[in-house]
Amino acid sequence: MLPVLPVIDLMLLAGWTSLAIGFVLKAVTALTNYKPTILTLSPIDFLFIAVAAFLFAIALAARTWVAEQQPSVSANRRKQATLDAYNALHGNEVGAARDGFPNPAATDAGPDDGLADPAHRTG
Repeated sequence: MLPVLPVIDLMLLAGWTSLAIGFVLKAVTALTNYKPTILTLSPIDFLFIAVAAFLFAIALAARTWVAEQQPSVSANRRKQATLDAYNALHGNEVGAARDGFPNPAATDAGPDDGLADPAHRTG
């Protein structure tokens, strides 16, 4: 699938560039008697190009956002976030610490440390 963000950025760049070119042409027209055009495009044409580019960028961004908000997509995203959080807390290793208490079988602690008796645990 083609990434959408570079296309949106390109449309925004095209819109701002067209707006800047139109502004320069309009300033030259207002300050002199010369009526400049670029490829027969006047300042108002550059304004229309800029508006079209901005509207296309907004429509593309909205369409992408709506596609991300579909129930199946958001459910999968929540499921993956939950699994990632669970794995971050509990780890994937056998014998990992659970509920904040170390697993005596997984550590090299001796029987005299107080870890074997639950009454001596703190935490």
